[in-house]
Amino acid sequence: MSTSHKRLSVASGAPGSTDQGGLCAAYPLQSTYTALEATFGFSDGAQTVIKSGDPRVGASESEATLQTNGVFRRDLTVQVEGATLLVTGQLGRGSGRVTGVSPGQSAPADAPDLGLPESVEDRQLVMGEGEGAWLAAYSALHHQLYVLSAYGDDEVLLNVWDGAAWDKLVLSSPLGRPLAMVYRLESHALFVVDVVGEGQEDEGIEPAVRLLRIDLRDGDVATVEDDLIAFVPDHMGLYNDTALGFLLVASRNGEGTDLAHLGFNRLGALEVRGKAQREAIATGHGAATTVGDSILVEEGTGFGPEHVPASAYSLAPGHANLFPVF
Repeated sequence: MSTSHKRLSVASGAPGSTDQGGLCAAYPLQSTYTALEATFGFSDGAQTVIKSGDPRVGASESEATLQTNGVFRRDLTVQVEGATLLVTGQLGRGSGRVTGVSPGQSAPADAPDLGLPESVEDRQLVMGEGEGAWLAAYSALHHQLYVLSAYGDDEVLLNVWDGAAWDKLVLSSPLGRPLAMVYRLESHALFVVDVVGEGQEDEGIEPAVRLLRIDLRDGDVATVEDDLIAFVPDHMGLYNDTALGFLLVASRNGEGTDLAHLGFNRLGALEVRGKAQREAIATGHGAATTVGDSILVEEGTGFGPEHVPASAYSLAPGHANLFPVF
């Protein structure tokens, strides 16, 4: 694998995490909760976690899935200094409020599955040496944090935190530069969007954006689609939707945002279920619901949510199996 494929670039589209490395699915706590969950109150513990300013890694599972399984956990907050990542807080849903805990605190009565070890050693990951970057996804159901990292001359590594200790999962084949990832409960796998072939244009090789599947049981890496989209985006997001598929969000500065819902047909092949466009630049967090999608977009010098209704999505006849998506 060439050197150009060993490094994760600092991911764009992680507002509030500019100095935190390339954090996937992280966004400003205060502005996002105020905008999207204004009807919820905030416990003292949640306010402490939010006021820390640490970026949030949101649960990959849908709200409905977590509620059905009686899970109160929703998000982790993290800090990154150099090549060291530290889990710093946890947020969840209590009785009509957002609740949270800092390391070593007892779980609140209305969210009994919250809790983080007090010891820094149990929450800290040393990802390597030198310059590098990383991406993260969180399974609130299993309380596992997945971190793809590459520092120094190391290839991309998958680090897994189970709430008490860190471990590494050896991957069966190398990755390109990861752009986004999400945990999928139904297959106990990570789905990763990466790009390969960068910096090889002089050799006649154009960059290719792929969708990969990482089996978390054995580290097997399989290519789901080797020509996912036709451009390398400035901002990329991949999220579970409510129909056992994915919400794909890709934007380019100055050119707006493309969105698509993807899924698997009866034969297990990836298909496109609908596409939409927005003029705003999507960056940060996205979420799919039964009535539409919510994406965090640039608004002046800050960020705010934009609703994309289900009616905004359409697909020309015969285009379900056409790739690249856009």
